Amino acid sequence: MVIRNAGIEDSRYLFEWRNDPNTRNASLNTDEIHWEDHEKWYLSVLKNPKVVIYIAEDIPAESSPRGMCRFILSDETNSAEVSINLNPEHRGKGLAQSILHDAIEVFTQQHPQVLELTATIRAENLPSMKIFVSENFVPQRTHDGVVQLNLDLKG
Repeated sequence: MVIRNAGIEDSRYLFEWRNDPNTRNASLNTDEIHWEDHEKWYLSVLKNPKVVIYIAEDIPAESSPRGMCRFILSDETNSAEVSINLNPEHRGKGLAQSILHDAIEVFTQQHPQVLELTATIRAENLPSMKIFVSENFVPQRTHDGVVQLNLDLKG
């Protein structure tokens, strides 16, 4: 598996994965996204240096990508918010933690100024909580059913 930067060709995948019912149920925003809104958002994200999206796929890419990780760099601190979403075809195969781990490695190599990663997860999203905790993220606080986790990259 390889981690690569997302490109325009990945837009449809991300749109379909985001609108998957399981993804929507686990997301902070559970609304269905319309194609026109996604397309505008995605084009703006690809141009935004504060947002990095990685795609995890097999080499050679014999099937659709396995998943994605998104990092949003903070304007005010040396931190970034990370989120992950798997291709529904590849869920339940134990891939999420390795995708998250590999994406964090690539991100921290490309952005050494980032000293902390954060994740915001619905408390009932136990599979996601498990993979982030397995990657040494520490739950900091819970508010309105949402858990904030942090990973200190300084040490």
